[in-house]
Parts: sequence; structure tokens; C-alpha cells
Amino acid sequence: MRRVLAGLALLGLLTLTGCRGWAQAQVMLGVPAKVEIEGVEYRTGFYDDSLWLQDRLPRSEEEFEVGGKVFRRMEQGEFDCVWARIGPKTGGMLYCREDQWDEAKAYYGDGENFDYYCIIGAIEAREGDKQIFEIPEMDLEKFDALKKHGGTFDYDPFDLVHNKAAEYKEITIDTRKIDPRPYISFYKDSRDGIFTSYKAHYFFVMEGKLYQARYHNQSEEVVAAVEVPEETGEYFVELIEGLLEK
Repeated sequence: MRRVLAGLALLGLLTLTGCRGWAQAQVMLGVPAKVEIEGVEYRTGFYDDSLWLQDRLPRSEEEFEVGGKVFRRMEQGEFDCVWARIGPKTGGMLYCREDQWDEAKAYYGDGENFDYYCIIGAIEAREGDKQIFEIPEMDLEKFDALKKHGGTFDYDPFDLVHNKAAEYKEITIDTRKIDPRPYISFYKDSRDGIFTSYKAHYFFVMEGKLYQARYHNQSEEVVAAVEVPEETGEYFVELIEGLLEK
């Protein structure tokens, strides 16, 4: 039963993959690059598309309609921003005041302005099965390398070319012989509470090495996975072991 649940969770991962090519998606969806509200110009694109807005962010009740789209002011964060439920992500998009745009881009582009976390048991059936650890000293280069690996080798049901390109490093694991759980995810939250990073790249440790789970074939009871490069993998395996010893 637990194996089936894990498989279902991995299958659920496929529907959560983010859109690639944010700029392209904006054009496709008719998302404006700039808007003017009460004589002040706001511009989007100041944060990386690997970042997602946190849930339930405080926003003003006052609404501003621009080009048929509704905007509301943010009531949290380091900068003067407005929000609209537009764009390729379900949480909508932020626009930053033009005269603060460069500063905001630098702030959210600096990994030192984020807190880092590890979820062990990331896709277990019950919320209580998860363990979330804060990582006080993260190697930012290693974190970025792991996130890049996650984006390169994730499984996207809507992008056959991407999936085919990733298959050359793929191995299959018989889950009847080796249970790859617990699944592990790493993410970061901006310290002003506005952004989080993508949490649906799942990893596991097997024989002292770190692997990324791509998808689960439930009928054949196999997990398709890709080994994380040695230097990055060793860092995170050691980190995980240290967290579990606490």
C-alpha cells in the first residue's frame, strides 16, 4: 500500500511541473511587461522564474484595472509591488515600481537573502510524515547546481523533446527490490516572506549516492531516476545524514 501511495505521489508530480521559458509564456498569455497605476510605472521580470509566490500573501483590498487586468498592492515585502493573477503560474505575478526595479532584482538574485530548507518524506501520504529542517549554512553554488539538475532532468508530460533529451542518463529501479523512499526536496524562502522556490524536484539516497526521481511507473513498479553528479551529490548526502543525526 505504501509503495502505491508513493507512486501516486510521484505521478502527481507530473502535473505540478512549472512552465519553461517564462518570457515566452508571458508573450503567449498576453502578459504586459509594464503597467502604470496612479501615475507610477511598475515592471515585472525582476525575479527568476525558479521563484514562486508564497501562498496567502497580504494584499490591499483596493483594486486597479489596467488593460482589462486587475492589480492589487502588496502589503508585505521589501519593495513597492503590485500583484495580478496573470501569467503562467497559479500564484500570479508581481510588478515592482520602476525606480526600485534594479534594487529588487539584485535583492532577489542574491542567495544570501534566502533561508534554506530540506524536506525529508517530501511526498509521503500524510503531512505528519514529513520532516522539515532549516539549513543554516547552505553552499549556494551546490544549491544552484542541484536546482539546475532538477530542471534539466525533471519529467514534463507536456514536453516530449525535453523528456527524450534527459533519458540518456536515466536508470530504472525495481521498487519491489529497492524502496527509494524517503523522497527528499530542497527549497529556499526569501527572508521578506514573498517568494519560495520550486519544491517538486524529488531526490533519494541509494548506496551512498544521490538520485533524482523522474517518474514512477506504477503498473511495472519501477522508478526512473538520474544520478546527481558526484561532487554535488556527496555534499547533499552528507548534509542529509547530518540532519538525520540531530
